[in-house]
Amino acid sequence: MSIKQTKYSAPTASKIHIESSALLTLLRHTSENYPSLYSGTLLGFESDEGKIDITHAYPYPYPDQYEGGSLRSRNGGKYQQDILESLKKLGYGIEFQGWFQSATSGNFVTNQLVDTLVQQQLANPNTFILIHNMASVGKEVDVIGYRLTENFVTTYLDGKWKSRDLEVHKLSYFNIFEEVELQIDNQYLVSTYIAGLPTTAQSEAEYDVLKLTSNQNVTAQLLESLYGQIDSYNYDQNNFNYYQRHLQKEHAKISQWKSQRKLENIERSRAGEKELDPNEWKTLFKLPVEPSRYNNLLHSHAIDVLADDILKKCDEELTKSSAIERKLYILLVRHGESEGNCDKSVNRFIANHKVVLTETGHKQARNAGVVLRSFLSHDQFEKCNKSGPSSRNCKSISFYTSPYSRARQTCTDIINEIKDLPDVEYSVNEEPRMREQDFGNFQSTPEEMEKVWEERAHYGHFFYRIPHGESAADVYDRAASFNESLFRQFRQKDFPNILVLVTHGIWARVFLMKWFRWSYEEFESLRNIPHCQYIIMKQDETTGKYDLKTPLKTWDDLPEEDIDDYEVTKEIGDEVSFNSKNKLQNPKDLDIHSIIKAQTTAIREARNKDKHILHQYKKLMNGHGASRFKMENQSAANSADTLEKEP
Repeated sequence: MSIKQTKYSAPTASKIHIESSALLTLLRHTSENYPSLYSGTLLGFESDEGKIDITHAYPYPYPDQYEGGSLRSRNGGKYQQDILESLKKLGYGIEFQGWFQSATSGNFVTNQLVDTLVQQQLANPNTFILIHNMASVGKEVDVIGYRLTENFVTTYLDGKWKSRDLEVHKLSYFNIFEEVELQIDNQYLVSTYIAGLPTTAQSEAEYDVLKLTSNQNVTAQLLESLYGQIDSYNYDQNNFNYYQRHLQKEHAKISQWKSQRKLENIERSRAGEKELDPNEWKTLFKLPVEPSRYNNLLHSHAIDVLADDILKKCDEELTKSSAIERKLYILLVRHGESEGNCDKSVNRFIANHKVVLTETGHKQARNAGVVLRSFLSHDQFEKCNKSGPSSRNCKSISFYTSPYSRARQTCTDIINEIKDLPDVEYSVNEEPRMREQDFGNFQSTPEEMEKVWEERAHYGHFFYRIPHGESAADVYDRAASFNESLFRQFRQKDFPNILVLVTHGIWARVFLMKWFRWSYEEFESLRNIPHCQYIIMKQDETTGKYDLKTPLKTWDDLPEEDIDDYEVTKEIGDEVSFNSKNKLQNPKDLDIHSIIKAQTTAIREARNKDKHILHQYKKLMNGHGASRFKMENQSAANSADTLEKEP
């Protein structure tokens, strides 16, 4: 796989402009011949500014047996050359710029396609390939431009594909390809073409896209492709595993030989004889050669892309099965103020799950019930229930509560404020997976707890595991399991219109982290949720996905100079008092100031460090796998501070 060229040249064009006529030609040919695979050549010119303009697309006249099969074939090359010569005779000053290829998800990652692309990139660094993902047939257009990365091309030039070589070149299956920005020119031409299409009556078969099982065939193809890639990956991995076992055995033999030679030399030294060569093992033993990791790399990338597309299809099916004709609300609410929030010594003598609400906490919970009552009295719910006979009650509510006493009491107080409303139906489910983060049993002395909080401040809240307790990552696992249970509940036709989760601050945050796929840095930047404040998730009527309607406060929102001891004290005062075990006779013997100081320092350090780490991670992942807080996730511009202002 090594070639004569020895130097990689970076591309000068970072953006591709494609004429809408060329794109329509591409899409029409690949779609009309689906499921057959088709590829073709893209012709155009490179401007003085380094911009690539694609003006013509010519598909090869025969289908491909596999992805990339026609790109290096003699017939394909001759057809491409004939097209160019014909256009030049007509006065077109265009040249070859790249290819297009139809493929099902990650199946385009083949040896033939990659070999062809790397050869062409060495001749012309701006060469690219457009992949039309046929998993999107009948839906949105999914066309992506790719080039091979510098990491891959330099490794290819080196011709060495052992694990150590991949590490030297910083190459993984994440960074084989880099996406090239694509811009469609003259989109008015597309609009004109669509407007001119005949409005013929649609047959019943053409409405299959509206059925719940509309993408069943595509999903099956994706799964079959995934099985095939996994089989190929396992075959290659078995060879590598055999090499590792053989290598381990040889190392054991060498170690045994060295020990024996060492003993022999000791005996010879005592006898006054010349010592034997201790490095003679190098001529006696031959270590196995590590197999190439090239195919493993390609199969891994294909599996990653296929898995992503299957996940998207699963999301679509979940949306269809659970969201059609439903506008569901998910309301997260933290319990009211508890005795543990006020008395630092409570958890030294009372089990965490038995801590109850204070009078203020009961008042907060009742107020939350009043807010929910006002929400249910909104016109949209009244009109919904009066719009005609329906199997669904728009005022149906499902409460899920943590089994801890303070959460149970909060749930009861909320229900007492709404249960007399007409048409309100509710059910209550107790869910142990929604419990508070475990901090051990009866907690220890103030000195030991002080050390724990300082350690957690510097280690990071998400991964730090409390001695004999849990980390936030452990709570995340519980929340993830609960999410899967919810998805199964959503499929039930009689599932209520409103879901209320009465829980704890950290559980609510990891629940959102899992749901919206936030990174752990995003979790670290979140500030705690106030008692009995609703966090509103509203389902979009068109996509079926959820928007976070309540803007969350983060440390990133504050300027650097505003992150001071006072601001941190407001944030963690309740938490420290809730979890600390001070002696009853001296409630001030916990040095809370040292904890606040450590937390303040940790937040400041994390702001810069985590942002740098996340930037490097996203760069390595080529923009995939890590998210940040985005307006489309939180919908902050349209959010309401309280549930009263919804919907």
